[in-house]
Amino acid sequence: MTEPVNQPQSPPEFETILQDPRLEGLKDAPDWMPRERRVLPPANPPVVGESPFVLLREWNEEKFGRITWLNKPTAFAFSLDTGQGQGFRLITDTPQFRENKKKPARRADAWRNLSWLIVSPAFADIVAQFDSAPIETLPIDWEFSDGRKLDGYRFFDVTRLIPAYDYQRSAVRVEIQGGKKFVAGLEHPRAVKPGIDPRFHIFRDAWRREDIFMSRALARALTAANLQGIRFEDPVSIGSVDF
Repeated sequence: MTEPVNQPQSPPEFETILQDPRLEGLKDAPDWMPRERRVLPPANPPVVGESPFVLLREWNEEKFGRITWLNKPTAFAFSLDTGQGQGFRLITDTPQFRENKKKPARRADAWRNLSWLIVSPAFADIVAQFDSAPIETLPIDWEFSDGRKLDGYRFFDVTRLIPAYDYQRSAVRVEIQGGKKFVAGLEHPRAVKPGIDPRFHIFRDAWRREDIFMSRALARALTAANLQGIRFEDPVSIGSVDF
């Protein structure tokens, strides 16, 4: 399994962005006031549909019961050092979950738990057929109040990290605190860098690690399998993409 990695580092492009003259006059505020912010729109914005990759999103309207992780690790930094590209080496025992409802007729094929996904065997198998190298999984034990279980479900992490966003062509949000300006996030539109290896079918952005990208071919295969609880979005607009 992969070793834990350091928390995301600011991309080098941020140094140039923070020198933008449009940030002149950005003023600090007391701790009890909201931080002042500015959004820098790109001069050359991207076009919806230009990227060969889409974003994976969980879209699940099912109401879960109360879920208890019976043997959750208690290490202080466990949640920071697990998932989001760091794998599951800190989990030494099969995770055991109990949900206080009867097993539904169908459970979603993917949903988020802390900083990683729980997925069905169908979801994991399809992804592995396209691109198994950056995937780490871990079997889990998930039992319902009626004693029935989710068969084959597992923790799922994407360990390939790529500087995917083109910050010069994206709307960047800058804030200031303690007299220091910093990039606090992205608004819309968001551009994806050209030239990402087309053999990569799934990866995370190296800075915004919660963002999982998929090739359109992989997204199309997951859609064709009629998996539940997921959707795909165009990274430029975050608008839904149908296949």
